[in-house]
Amino acid sequence: MSNLTSESTQAKNGFVGSNELLKLVIQKLSSQILLYGLGMAILLIVAVMVVGKEYLAVIGSMFFVFLVTIIGYLFFEGKKRIEQADPKTLNQLVTAQMSTIKHSEGANGMKLWTTRKIPSISTRDISTRAKDASFKVGDKIIIHFQPDRDGYLTLLNIGTSGDMTTLFPNSLQRSNMVLANREYTIPRPEDDFEYILQGPSGKEKLKAILTNENIELMEDKLDDQGNLFKTVNAGLAARNIGIIKKKVSDLPSEAWTETSCEFEVAE
Repeated sequence: MSNLTSESTQAKNGFVGSNELLKLVIQKLSSQILLYGLGMAILLIVAVMVVGKEYLAVIGSMFFVFLVTIIGYLFFEGKKRIEQADPKTLNQLVTAQMSTIKHSEGANGMKLWTTRKIPSISTRDISTRAKDASFKVGDKIIIHFQPDRDGYLTLLNIGTSGDMTTLFPNSLQRSNMVLANREYTIPRPEDDFEYILQGPSGKEKLKAILTNENIELMEDKLDDQGNLFKTVNAGLAARNIGIIKKKVSDLPSEAWTETSCEFEVAE
């Protein structure tokens, strides 16, 4: 994330929750196994047609060993990157998991977007360039969200490092109740802080989840260390996303909605 706090509350105190990320690696590999398996089956059929059925066992054994070797390499390479806290790997895993929180009815009327903050020359006000899709490290941005109904909104950010930050509610806006068709921003015009993209470069994802009732989607949404936002490392993010997904999946479709947006952060 574009770190608005000096330290992530738990992310900087040791990488915890790596088991959750290893589960994500295995889930990701499962789809790759199907793809590789299909490719191997096709190659096996072609090979048998070329050299004859008498070599089926030998060719099949060779392909099986090759498949197991590839899968093992991918798993241990993913595990290594997790242990090294590789930002790109962690971001990809957590972002992919966040994408599974999807409302069954698809698109809805809730809006979520980002703009670049541009200081005005003549006044203290700001101007913005509408709906930027990409930014650079060091840019100051504004996050906008506009719910299509009254309810309770939770806004999450998966940063380029893989850390997850709860942007709304926060220490300045402890209530997450929102009104229909009203535009909200982070930061607000009256707030005395700025959202500065600090890198590393990569893709950031925002996810807004709106429920009709005041449901605790996850514990500890607010920071207790004096920081403005609650930030957890990728391992805890994976666990929290799983909890959120379970809770909204248990709700009737009309009782919640969601939307998301992504933007690139370049050097």
